[in-house]
Formats: sequence, structure tokens, C-alpha cells
Amino acid sequence: MFGNLRSATLSIKQSLCNSLGLPFPELLEIPELDELVKDTKVNYYNRIYTPLVTLLAFMAVNAH
Repeated sequence: MFGNLRSATLSIKQSLCNSLGLPFPELLEIPELDELVKDTKVNYYNRIYTPLVTLLAFMAVNAH
């Protein structure tokens, strides 16, 4: 049982590593994420590493 789960997990991880863009693109879209960040009403400077860029970078690193 655990062998099949491990195999499935490794398969999903590999497919995420080989894909371009966001993981789970049918669930996560840039405009929706941007709106969520804006809804938090956090004050930040509009620089290179905005909250949205930081979130996307975090997701990309953790998907690989």
C-alpha cells in the first residue's frame, strides 16, 4: 500500500518539476492570486519582490 502511495507521490513531484508555470494551473491563476494579495491590505513598496512575486517564487521552489 505505501509503495503505491510513494510511487504516486514521486510521479506527481516529477511532473511538477518538469512543468512550466504554476503548479496546479487549473486551480491557481495569476489574476486571482494578485487579487488575494491586494485583499490582504498589506502595505508594501511596488518593487521587484512584491508579495505576489514572493508567493510565486516560494511555490516554484517548493514544487521542485
